[in-house]
Amino acid sequence: MGKEKQEETSELETKEVEEQYEELLIEQAKKEKVESKEKVSILEIKDVPGLGKKSQDILAENNILTIEQLMTTRLIELQAMGVQRATIKKARTAISESVAKYKYFKEELGLEDLPGVGKSTADMLREKGLNVYLLETTPIRELEEKYGITETASKKYKSGLSELRGGIDFVNA
Repeated sequence: MGKEKQEETSELETKEVEEQYEELLIEQAKKEKVESKEKVSILEIKDVPGLGKKSQDILAENNILTIEQLMTTRLIELQAMGVQRATIKKARTAISESVAKYKYFKEELGLEDLPGVGKSTADMLREKGLNVYLLETTPIRELEEKYGITETASKKYKSGLSELRGGIDFVNA
């Protein structure tokens, strides 16, 4: 009887070892699959089209080292660091086209994004205390009286915002 019991015990131990080994192999296969997906989706800042050496250096100096940091830092903050607005927009567009996580990334609107508004006009509007939200929500008459913006210019800005928003006008009820 001792011999039979020993054989049963060794069979059980062998089965347990085989099951543990099988589980280990399954875990490793899953881990390798995840790692290979991550390798495919990893895009480093140095690989982003449109982001030159100078911009990369500026970002690195300001601890923007990953794509996630680049995409989540506000546009105005990146500009304040010294990276050109057009460069940031181009880089973010390239990232949103190549990284699935950012496929539906929507860039925040700035005054410079309005048709016909350049840096100097945007700076002038900011000096008057305006931003995109205020331009969009403030009635034309108030823009004229309170901020000194002509009716024609106000209509132009509001029309441009409407186009950028896909034809949707903000109605102040």
